[in-house]
Amino acid sequence: MTLTEATKLRDDYLNKLVGRHYDSDRPDWEIKDVIVSDKENAENVYTKMYTEKLSNENALDSFTIAADNYDALIIAHQWPWGSDHMMVESVKNYLKVNVV
Repeated sequence: MTLTEATKLRDDYLNKLVGRHYDSDRPDWEIKDVIVSDKENAENVYTKMYTEKLSNENALDSFTIAADNYDALIIAHQWPWGSDHMMVESVKNYLKVNVV
């Protein structure tokens, strides 16, 4: 999807998803953010946002993503930050199996 489409999807679900448990099988995996990126760069975009205190849009400036390859992605991880375990899932895929 385009950057505009992915941004709209992120904005539509950001406040509905952040803070939820990823699913009932993993109550310790909390959804921390919903970002715009491509799947390949999502962990690096989120890490840049978190460590450099950047907005999603500003963090994207450091990455090359094809114009039609953006997606709204759920970021879930366990605390503490930096445990090297992060789950990245498309909002569309998440909504197929979870009621929001």
